[in-house]
Amino acid sequence: MDTLLNFTTMKKTYLTLFLCLLVIAGGYAQNLSAGLKGGVNVAYINGYEEIAGDNVRVAYLFGAYAEVEISDKFSVQPEVHFSSQGAVYEDTEDNFGEEFIQYTDDQFILEYVNVPVMLKYYPVKGFNIQVGPQVGFLTTAKNEYKENGEPVTVDYKDSVKSTDFGLAVGFGYKTGFGLNIDARYIHGLADINDLQIGDNINNMVAQVTVGYSLLK
Repeated sequence: MDTLLNFTTMKKTYLTLFLCLLVIAGGYAQNLSAGLKGGVNVAYINGYEEIAGDNVRVAYLFGAYAEVEISDKFSVQPEVHFSSQGAVYEDTEDNFGEEFIQYTDDQFILEYVNVPVMLKYYPVKGFNIQVGPQVGFLTTAKNEYKENGEPVTVDYKDSVKSTDFGLAVGFGYKTGFGLNIDARYIHGLADINDLQIGDNINNMVAQVTVGYSLLK
């Protein structure tokens, strides 16, 4: 309960700071647009083999963004979105004498509330190059698999740190009618392994998103 309360308080604090940033920036900006976005994550975890996966996990993200124009060539875009990440494991089999166990559909699921703040550079109209930090707040960490066809879920939240930090780089295209298309790679810089053993583990995510500006 205390962990849930702390996480809720942390989310509210960060979202309040996010909204304050928009209000302050909007007062000085030449132009402000805001909208909703969603897309696909291609995620992987590298490092300690007890948690790191064998293959990428394809999942989703959705959230909101605001773009603050600070000049003809530059803008700042803070975002808040829910992101499903993790990794997928190969199917395995164990044979304990007469007992045969098959593990299938095995995936390690990490879900975050991520807050990237991107600096965007427009070399030509519409096309942009973007880079910025991203902080993530863990909401879910679990292992889901099937044991001889029966679904099993194991909670791993105590083994994963509650906060992640990474660097996001990418490019995008902004149309004249409010549609935005972005492609990014987020390289995890923080060790998310909260176990007392094993090497560092990091989130790696490639993502493609489509957004639409409701305020423009």
